[in-house]
Amino acid sequence: MTAPGADLPHHPDFLWHNPEPKSNYDVVIVGGGGHGLATAHYLARNHG
Repeated sequence: MTAPGADLPHHPDFLWHNPEPKSNYDVVIVGGGGHGLATAHYLARNHG
């Protein structure tokens, strides 16, 4: 078994403009499947 992400290519640093976590968030969506993407779209369209 390998570590998660171990087989992914190296990501350049410019993809992480500010990797430090913020002190709080309005919304956290876990998962990018159909339901997670639909939720993100709904929240962005109607509340953001």
